[in-house]
Amino acid sequence: MKKMNKVLMVMVVAVILMFTVSIVMAGSGTLTWTDPTTRADGSAFNPATDALKHTLYYGLQSAITPTNYTTKVDLGATVTSMTLTTLPAGATTYAIVTITDKQNLESAASNIASKSIPQSKPGTCILQFN
Repeated sequence: MKKMNKVLMVMVVAVILMFTVSIVMAGSGTLTWTDPTTRADGSAFNPATDALKHTLYYGLQSAITPTNYTTKVDLGATVTSMTLTTLPAGATTYAIVTITDKQNLESAASNIASKSIPQSKPGTCILQFN
């Protein structure tokens, strides 16, 4: 009987831990962007031939300057979307993207995109519009 109680207790703790993890890592979001066709100086820019890479910056604080974000992800030259799968519940994640050309010149930051993931209470559903 004691062994059965221990097994039951371990199962209950495991279920609670699994549920807690699903609350902490509750959100995801897909970012998409369109490349520019002109440079800041007005000259032509062809992403198919001139782009070296895209860089995605994101974090929990909004900023125009890329260095103020906590996470930096270098992406391929032709990548125009990325899904973030570990957005924290109860917080807003902010992101910007830049493009770097083959002369290693990084563009100015894009507009700031954001997504809020609601905090849930144990035992309740999370409802949100996508």
